[in-house]
Amino acid sequence: MKDLPEKFFIACVCLLIGCALLLPPIVQDQSYHAFADRRPWGAVPNAADTLSNLAFLIAGFWGLWKIVSHRGFALNPLICRLVALFLMGVLLTGLASMYYHIAPSDSRLAVDRLAMSMSFAAVLALLAADRVSVRLAMWVMVVLLFLGPLTVWVWNTSQNLTPYAVLQFGGVAVIAVFCWRPALHRPGLNFPGLLLFYGLAKLAEALDSRIFELTLGLVSGHTLKHVLAAIGVVVFVMPFFSRPEARAESGIQ
Repeated sequence: MKDLPEKFFIACVCLLIGCALLLPPIVQDQSYHAFADRRPWGAVPNAADTLSNLAFLIAGFWGLWKIVSHRGFALNPLICRLVALFLMGVLLTGLASMYYHIAPSDSRLAVDRLAMSMSFAAVLALLAADRVSVRLAMWVMVVLLFLGPLTVWVWNTSQNLTPYAVLQFGGVAVIAVFCWRPALHRPGLNFPGLLLFYGLAKLAEALDSRIFELTLGLVSGHTLKHVLAAIGVVVFVMPFFSRPEARAESGIQ
């Protein structure tokens, strides 16, 4: 019976692949690039949306510093590597999103999405390692590190956004299904917290102009999206750095 969750997880990934191949194509709406707050700050165009990506850099560097400065956090070396990979994806996402927001276009958005696909792959691999089995995590990581960039390539070459949308939103659905399983090691990564802040970030993104109007031009929804998503990163990995076993092994009191 212990193999049943692994088989179900693999079935979910296969279902996502099937949806990516069979669902009707989605074309990128070009109005996506028309963000509410386009004010420059000195030489920085679209300053709020560009510079708010510093939140990703702060979250990524904070997590990597915690890993490097304190040995023994991971109860399994693979989990430690996956957390580091996720945080590196967060750093790359911050840099790529800055690059995109300086001059929004499909070609620059492809760079942004390539970086995010790395983070998506690491999150799903961590879900497998933390809630299903560590041996499954490597399979998930290898498959999604290949399929994630492939979805971006498909969109960039054929304008079909469906595979990337399935990876992002289907991946969220898989997290929602499996995050309620007991963690293999306590306290476990905070997947519910990640889902909460991801949802808030997407809501802020959808209400970009409305939030900009309601705050009288103080902040836009897309700027808030970056900050909320970065907070979600910290909330997600925080338990990894607070495990009693990790503190004991690291000599942290």
